[in-house]
Amino acid sequence: VILITGSEGTGRHFTLNAVAAEMARRGLLNSGEIAVMDLALYANPGAEKLFLQDLYAALKKGGILVLDHYESCHPAFLQQLAELICTGKLNLASRYVMQKGHLVEAGTALTKDTVKELTPDGCYLVLVTEGDETDLADAFGAALVNALADRCATEMPDSEALLEIAQDQQAV
Repeated sequence: VILITGSEGTGRHFTLNAVAAEMARRGLLNSGEIAVMDLALYANPGAEKLFLQDLYAALKKGGILVLDHYESCHPAFLQQLAELICTGKLNLASRYVMQKGHLVEAGTALTKDTVKELTPDGCYLVLVTEGDETDLADAFGAALVNALADRCATEMPDSEALLEIAQDQQAV
């Protein structure tokens, strides 16, 4: 679990894309593709099924999952993410089954291959925010901050750094 902080325009996503591409080049990831969950899409409790479906699909892709805009996410979903991050699994309140690529609540039906929990399955989880660790602890709880494996902060690059980045991009 990685936290990337920094203001808009400081290269948080650009840097993450470069790191993912390098990890894929070195064989540490199957691909440099990054799954992104915009947590602002889950601002009300009625979005629970959509949230779980999207989280399940993103985790199954493996690789890197970016969790963006947690500040706008409903607190119940933040607690579920905190459980996933801190314990390595999210126990689901209901049983689910895969149907046509979608996670569907199984209810009381007898069925095999039910999904009762979500796990990261070796996925790198990356929280991206403009806030700091105090804001993160306020939203998710102190246990999540303690579970962070790494913390990265970006700053607005100066004109010399921007020129170097532009030259590197032209070379690619």
